[in-house]
Amino acid sequence: MRAALRIAPLLLLLQAGGVARGAPVARAAKAAAPGGDGPRSAVATSGVSEARLGQPFTVTVEVKHAPGEHWSLAPTQKLDPFVLIGQTREDVPAGKLVTTRFGLKLALFKLGPQAIPDIALAGGPGQALSLPGPTVKGIAPDIVKDRKRRDIRGPVAVTVRSYRLLWIGLAGLAALSLLVAAAGWWRRRPRRGEAAPAPPPVPADEAALAALAALEGEGLPAKGRFKEFHLRLSLALRAYLSARYGILALDMTSTELQAELARLPTEGLRLADVAWLCAQGDLAKFAKAEPTPDDCKEALSRCRQIVIRTRVAAAPEAAA
Repeated sequence: MRAALRIAPLLLLLQAGGVARGAPVARAAKAAAPGGDGPRSAVATSGVSEARLGQPFTVTVEVKHAPGEHWSLAPTQKLDPFVLIGQTREDVPAGKLVTTRFGLKLALFKLGPQAIPDIALAGGPGQALSLPGPTVKGIAPDIVKDRKRRDIRGPVAVTVRSYRLLWIGLAGLAALSLLVAAAGWWRRRPRRGEAAPAPPPVPADEAALAALAALEGEGLPAKGRFKEFHLRLSLALRAYLSARYGILALDMTSTELQAELARLPTEGLRLADVAWLCAQGDLAKFAKAEPTPDDCKEALSRCRQIVIRTRVAAAPEAAA
């Protein structure tokens, strides 16, 4: 039997907490399919009613069900204008029932009251649940608390008395570049009677793993260069996905990339890992958030696992 349950929202007041002021908001519903099939109740709770742009907060989803059922979040969940940063899950026995608790770590990037899109849950065969999400108001950053975060400054005038030294330096650099290029061409010029063999192309997985190893060796998170780290990590991942699945990943937004991968046969690829990496990169690049070195280490590990799990197996060599 296929059971599709739409949840009617109820507002609950919980204890205050989170990244911004305001009482937590919950939307809940109880439902039971004929014959005891389906969850006994479900509730989605936001830890805050207001959140500053880019600041993470947590939404808790609790589902009470029979011990034999298994409920999970739908992998293609769309949360715009919210961004999913991370999630947790735990199963807690509660008498004759089991409470499955999901923790969704979100960030909002739009001002004003924003309702979290319906949270889709999937159970066993033929079981589905759509839970209305709570409403969170996006507010602007606090200028006093965030005064250490400086905005982009305008150009600064520099007085130059004469450009003679500049032109001499440029001419010297141009001459040096020509000499280096000529020396390189002379060393690589083809010899008579022999054809220079073309180097074999580097497989996409090997190139991606080499780029990740080089990035890890530079230790950028330890130096506080989080934005540069995520830019290079995103470039390595998108270059690999472009070569592996024949898509233009380098020209896509995070949302477009996830949607494109969701419609392709991507055996071994976990879309949740791609969504998490995109969210981490967007926070570091656009929201001026500063992830911890452990978050960067986790991002590097997830990116490396994506390449390893989806790499194309080498064809066996033909017997002589």
